[in-house]
Amino acid sequence: MSAFVRFAIAMLAVALVWITPLLAQVPQKGQPNRGQAPGQGQRNVKGNNGQATNEVKIEDPRLIELHQQFIQNVEKLAGEYEKKGELEKARDCYSQILRLVPQYAPAAAAMAAVRSKEAVAETKKIDIFANKEWQDTNITVGEGKPVSISATGQWKIRIDYDLSPDGVEIPKELQAFNLGSLVGMIVTNPNATVGNGGGNNNNNGNNNGPPENPVFMVGSNTSFIAKQTGRLFLRMYDADPKDNVGKLSVEIKGSFEKPGK
Repeated sequence: MSAFVRFAIAMLAVALVWITPLLAQVPQKGQPNRGQAPGQGQRNVKGNNGQATNEVKIEDPRLIELHQQFIQNVEKLAGEYEKKGELEKARDCYSQILRLVPQYAPAAAAMAAVRSKEAVAETKKIDIFANKEWQDTNITVGEGKPVSISATGQWKIRIDYDLSPDGVEIPKELQAFNLGSLVGMIVTNPNATVGNGGGNNNNNGNNNGPPENPVFMVGSNTSFIAKQTGRLFLRMYDADPKDNVGKLSVEIKGSFEKPGK
């Protein structure tokens, strides 16, 4: 979030101490306010003990008008950011409103619309090879932003063991996902050396990744909201991929972080 947005939201958020009882009644632009005017009367809500209680009445017309102006101004600011294509700033405006007033439906709907735009803002197509370890997509995903990954094609996994009648036990590090599936990892440390297994050069070959960079299933397609900012890596789920054959065509969509951000 930019410093300007943080400052503006912080200053305006002071009004939200009083606004919670009103937001559910703030009329949409061009729509009449049905029923009681904002701040008039009392509404029954559940208190901490689960019993019905009454919210404090706010009847000052000027104060009510200020509350309405606050919401309209923040929504207007978010709309301006959307027109400029600054989706992250617009999302920040809506998310700050929803953090404090989760029941405000217009902000929730606007947030969903912004996420839909972010989900398809950028597209990148790459090949992921069966015989390589972790492969850098050159994409940095951002915390809180939607990402979708789809894959097509086929690859071959080759396993060559001399077996006794007892067979072979599947290693624990290969039991988390289907063998040969497409998996991913978001590396949060830009200085990490990503090698065989699931993370950096200190992961001791753990194919499920270190705790800070867990491996996740991609398969033919997956969509998620990134929980952390980091570089996206993909590979075949196999302990030793050198003798595998083939590649997958992978398409990644989302709103990606810019270099140096």
